[in-house]
Amino acid sequence: MIQIDKDECTGCAGCIDLCPTITLTLRDDKSWWKTPPCKSACRDACPIHMNVPGYIYYTKQGDYKKAYEVLRETNPLPAICGRVCYHPCEDACNRGSIDQPLSIASLKRFIADQNDGGTPEVPRIDKNGKKVAIVGSGPAGLTAAHDLALSGYDVTVFEALKEPGGMLRYAIPEYRLPKEILKKEIKYIEQLGVQIKTNAKVGEQVKLEELTKSYHAVFFATGATKDVKLGIPGEQTPGVVYALDLLRDATVGKKVAIGKSVVVIGGGNSAIDAARVCRRLGGKVTIIYRRSRAEMPAYPSEVEAAEREGIEIVFLAAPTKIVAANGKVSKVECIRMKLGAADASGRPAPVPQKGSEFMVDADTIIPAIGQAPDPELLKGMGLKLSKQKRLLVDENSMNTSMKGIFAGGDVVTGPLSVVEAMASGRKAACSIDNYLKGESLKSCEAEKRVPEKLTDEEIANLKKRFPSRNRVKMPELPADKRVKDFKEVEQGYSVEQAREETERCMTTCIFCEVCWKVCPAQAITINGKGQQAI
Repeated sequence: MIQIDKDECTGCAGCIDLCPTITLTLRDDKSWWKTPPCKSACRDACPIHMNVPGYIYYTKQGDYKKAYEVLRETNPLPAICGRVCYHPCEDACNRGSIDQPLSIASLKRFIADQNDGGTPEVPRIDKNGKKVAIVGSGPAGLTAAHDLALSGYDVTVFEALKEPGGMLRYAIPEYRLPKEILKKEIKYIEQLGVQIKTNAKVGEQVKLEELTKSYHAVFFATGATKDVKLGIPGEQTPGVVYALDLLRDATVGKKVAIGKSVVVIGGGNSAIDAARVCRRLGGKVTIIYRRSRAEMPAYPSEVEAAEREGIEIVFLAAPTKIVAANGKVSKVECIRMKLGAADASGRPAPVPQKGSEFMVDADTIIPAIGQAPDPELLKGMGLKLSKQKRLLVDENSMNTSMKGIFAGGDVVTGPLSVVEAMASGRKAACSIDNYLKGESLKSCEAEKRVPEKLTDEEIANLKKRFPSRNRVKMPELPADKRVKDFKEVEQGYSVEQAREETERCMTTCIFCEVCWKVCPAQAITINGKGQQAI
């Protein structure tokens, strides 16, 4: 956010003269300091603090190359984030105070697609002679590898599976994230000098002792790759297929056998993805979720997409046992739930209603109630675990119980979003850099920013300045056609649509910082930063 000190400002207008985007304006009564030109709530809400106004400004100008450069300043996986990010930036977007938030994720995807999905020029890197091993090639591992490589480290990534990408590769279906896009973004990270070794599971093909001897630091980013069990009778019955197993088989092209009636248990993104995959495999799909729609952790847009594809969702119900017939799944018994007081998650706790049991026919049941780190892998590491059976780290340094071994992402936090895992990888790379430079392991966490809410007066003023214009809808395949295959559902903006959407942005400030650099009175600060005039 830009702040202007009214007592220090002399009204010389030097900042206005030099502002490249004409964001700053001076009114006759010199009251312009009362309304800072940019409350960039979108940037503050992003876990990696992307310069959203910057890349939207250059997109509006038609300079897609520059827009892409701004994207990559903070995001090593822009084409991926443009497709699968849960975009907290949009939830915070001030445009939503007038009509609808800006389609920031769609514009991010547009910029990346205009630049071939991730093939920028490789910069010159001065090597420092030190080596870092990264275990796991999901978003946290890839981000750490990217940042450490740019800092001059020789980075080797060890991936247990056949292809790199972690959950991006093996859990997000093709209709949401085409694997060619993933390959292009990983290819660029490899071009920075990062070596990725696949089929290299630490603890089996690669021993932890070997890594600690051969590398100056190790970063564990092995994710949460195991499904949480239902813990009800009949769970071992043939016909019960766990969500991650289903998604993994589907993404690698394995023949996935499901019955005609599929019941998915859960309300998160994995549950929705599993349901939509089964719909494409020809099943009649029902989702059973123990809370109401308002509490579903899945992205609302994905839930709506599932319903448009003919998937039924039964709310306020939970399974109690799986019933078999002829040696395989036949039905699932459920019980109605009622929401009670908030539990540890902060959401209303589902309370079973005695005597409300009912049966649902099913020949395939897919539990999707959560993921956890691989317990066998963690057990073999010899590192301390938290109460939740995840790797225990120092919150500031991300160092584990063993000096020089760091950890981050879902293996520490439990399942979070792609961009939150990336933020964890970035923080780990910073901490590893500090450690190997012999500097104190102070926190490398990015400045915690809370998106500032507009006042009622500011909203009223914005409504006068900006006529209501709803966002440009992302083109997508019709529901009746897309359920027949795994083609990407969202088709991306055209040049005209992207330009139209950028025009809805209410700020063109690109944080070039010229204003506070040239202010002779030092009256301007940006996100708490000020500097003597040059």
